[in-house]
Amino acid sequence: MDAPSQREHRRNWLTLSIFAAVVAVGLWTHEPWRDELQAWTIARVSASPTALVRNLRHEGHPFLWYAFLWPFAKLQSSIWMLQILQWTIAVATAAIVLWRSPFSRMQRSLLLFGYFGLYEYGILARSYGLGMLLAMIALACITPVRRWLPFGVALGMLALTSAFGAALAIALLVGILVHVRANGETPKSSQVRTAIALTVVGCVVAYAQARPPDGTSAYSEWNLRFDTHLGSGAIAAIFKAFLPLQQFTQSWWNTSIADGNTGLAAIAAIGIVIAVSLLWRAHQGALALWLCATSGTVAIMYLKLGNSDAARYFGTIWIAFVAANWLLFSTRESAQPSMASPDNPSESCDGVCSVRVLHRWSLLFSVILIAQLGVGIRAYSSDLRSPFTDAQATAEWLQRNGGSGAIIAACPDFVGSALAGYLERAIIYPQGAREGSFTIWDARRTRPPLSLADALELKKIRTQREAASPRYLVTNEPVPGLPLAVAFTRGIVIDEHYWVYRIKEPIPRVRLDPCRTR
Repeated sequence: MDAPSQREHRRNWLTLSIFAAVVAVGLWTHEPWRDELQAWTIARVSASPTALVRNLRHEGHPFLWYAFLWPFAKLQSSIWMLQILQWTIAVATAAIVLWRSPFSRMQRSLLLFGYFGLYEYGILARSYGLGMLLAMIALACITPVRRWLPFGVALGMLALTSAFGAALAIALLVGILVHVRANGETPKSSQVRTAIALTVVGCVVAYAQARPPDGTSAYSEWNLRFDTHLGSGAIAAIFKAFLPLQQFTQSWWNTSIADGNTGLAAIAAIGIVIAVSLLWRAHQGALALWLCATSGTVAIMYLKLGNSDAARYFGTIWIAFVAANWLLFSTRESAQPSMASPDNPSESCDGVCSVRVLHRWSLLFSVILIAQLGVGIRAYSSDLRSPFTDAQATAEWLQRNGGSGAIIAACPDFVGSALAGYLERAIIYPQGAREGSFTIWDARRTRPPLSLADALELKKIRTQREAASPRYLVTNEPVPGLPLAVAFTRGIVIDEHYWVYRIKEPIPRVRLDPCRTR
């Protein structure tokens, strides 16, 4: 290894060490919210792989993330194991970016410490972080050397992380195929077909497994009606992906400076699409990759989710943008000034781009990364100062004021699943009329919930000590007329503020069914 390579190697290790330490501190202070704990709890309570698949029937997500968590949840049920796994994923992603990406040293660092790299997919333990890792692996497998088999395996696994992962996998495949064809490459057809087959199989399995057996799940409905508000919001997500700057409020997460001005943000998003299309018109592969992923992400948010506010969703557009730049900059080392005329920078460059074209776009890419860095630092520092969710503080209070024998009912059910995750025990869900450890997104939860009196009776009292145990109702909104024991309202996640009510006989009749009146 020559001296410049040694220096670069040491710098990469230094950057990786700093990133690993920053993520470790962030995870140490971060309180996982309900979606993080839902997956972990399902893995923890599933006695076997068969039980795991059965418990996923109504999740609306493919199984790869849960399957990844399952053996570790069996080894150690503590939430800290989840945090360690997330740290491993984030650091592995950073290592691939540092050693295998074609970006400059500054761009690699900015990418890692930006909002999506550091916070949304670095600190938050969801399947989307695993999806980003697999996308980086796929890119490392296909550039600059074409390794079609591991590329196809990575895309197939990426499709099994989420619906957005499937859209990104298809976009990566399309982008690479367009790039190869435009570049005049002649790979073995059998290798290309294998990569295509692995991607298709991953998408088909993901859809078949995530599709609920009875048509009910968290994402069971298709929006086939024309909705201008939702449509403009889904398009505006493109703008948010480039500038995910949140509002300056306590509950900033999944907010945007574009909120209240969705129409203007949608116009800005269309402008971004036009500008990128014009700038990349000479690089068909990068353009095809980004447009395919962007249109797929917008379509999923509009047609299936009915929600375009979550950064973890529109972050797919950002990952695709990074991937397209990866493909574009992978020609940097072989670029020659003579390959394209300075007077004609739009000349086709799927093979080799001119130095001038690459330099100009590299500067613009760096500016975008710097903007993302500021957003990432703000989100990270806010999580250090404030609890992300009040679920942990509420669970600790319940543990101190009733222990494992306390009878706890939670409404609505999805905020109760966070408490069950921290307490590592089942609680009562009036919404769904059951006792359990996680939310089940089936048709049963859409029926009228039990009254408070009937819900508390779901807990089978077996001993006199249990009969004397305290009974609590936990909600994420205040319930007038019930005796408040404690409230926790410092968390960033706005619908995971908690009000805890101590219920004594006779149960107050002012509001016997707080779930039903919400």
